[in-house]
Amino acid sequence: MKLSRWLSVLLALVFVFSSVEAAPVAAKSGLDSGACSVSTSSDMVTSPVVDSKSKLAKLSINNKTGGYLSIQLRGQNGSYWFSIAPGKHRVFVKSGRYSYTVSARCGSKSGNVSIKKGKSWKWWCAKRK
Repeated sequence: MKLSRWLSVLLALVFVFSSVEAAPVAAKSGLDSGACSVSTSSDMVTSPVVDSKSKLAKLSINNKTGGYLSIQLRGQNGSYWFSIAPGKHRVFVKSGRYSYTVSARCGSKSGNVSIKKGKSWKWWCAKRK
């Protein structure tokens, strides 16, 4: 248990220090018009993706930011924090409505999301205009 806490603290510090440098890009949302901090496209997964053993919904994350992505979800069914390396990943959360904050080396974005059976998220950094 102590080792996992130590590794979690170490990963958090690496993420913080890697995001301190001045980023040449700002992120944009694929869902919004106008400049934002982190870009995303969010589509509902069409096939059932609920894990039958734990009754959790699958959140598929494609991190194309070029660095670690910090995702915080807060809702009635719980709170979650994930540090996601570049690439494709899956995490499981309880179905429900959440407020989210996503931070990357190029900025951050906040909003609300509903996760029922599953969701697919793609995040990237967009060049500043």
